[in-house]
Amino acid sequence: MTLRRKVTTALLAGAVATSVIAPTSVFAASQGDVTVQYIAGALVPDGSDGTYYITIPANVVFSGVNDSHDMSVNLKNVDPTKDLDENLEVQVDVYSANNYSLKNTSYAGVTGTYELIYTGANADNNGNKLVNTTPAGPASATAGDVVGTLTPDASVISGTATLKTEPSVEAKGVPFTDTLTYYVTETAATGN
Repeated sequence: MTLRRKVTTALLAGAVATSVIAPTSVFAASQGDVTVQYIAGALVPDGSDGTYYITIPANVVFSGVNDSHDMSVNLKNVDPTKDLDENLEVQVDVYSANNYSLKNTSYAGVTGTYELIYTGANADNNGNKLVNTTPAGPASATAGDVVGTLTPDASVISGTATLKTEPSVEAKGVPFTDTLTYYVTETAATGN
């Protein structure tokens, strides 16, 4: 027998043995559907049961002083036909990279400022502007400012960002930016 024939014979023998020893199970009339989704602006806390998600604000572009944008955060059910677990609590934190200032590295010392305010019974800093009270970091359980706690009964924390001062530059079309990082943490586990 040549080497090629020995390898082929060994492979065939292995395939026959495998099909006899480990048959594939097929159950008639068994079926399950899985919905795969992408939701822009959605966050899911690590360790959650996957039945809910949190929506965070979209990108903001201010057009002038006192221009305001909706910055609300929402607790949403993946399957809107089902109720969320009544024990669910999710804490939302936000951290501003520039301490709520708009900056451009090409224009050192020139900034614009804006306020981020969350309101409502479940808002931690109800009606007061946020000020980056704790340091950010992936290892931190909470980072920046506590926005508030979302529950099935209080599933929205209303927020507004308002430009307070414009950067004083004469050039047009120069972007001044800040990055807001939202963190979500499940603080009361679901019973699912």
